[in-house]
Amino acid sequence: MQKAGAKIPPEFEGRIDEALMKKTQEYEADKTKFGFVSSIFGNIVTIAFVFGGMLNIYNSWAASLNLSFIAAGWLFFLLLIYAGEFISIPFSLYSTFKI
Repeated sequence: MQKAGAKIPPEFEGRIDEALMKKTQEYEADKTKFGFVSSIFGNIVTIAFVFGGMLNIYNSWAASLNLSFIAAGWLFFLLLIYAGEFISIPFSLYSTFKI
């Protein structure tokens, strides 16, 4: 969109006004910037979890539950997935209702 600028393509000149085109471009720019910030936050959390020692603590906790190897593995990954989803809730809400 930045390459094309605020120009409306000739094929759409009668159907799209300039105000709508400008609003659409601003919306896309905001979504892109927010997606970048959200991605950086997710990467920081992942790096902190892996290299900060939390992964080893979490693994030790899952192993200490005296579950079978398969059940402990399922629990390990399911809780990681749920934690990731829980952390992403504020970003999803902001993206849906604010932008």
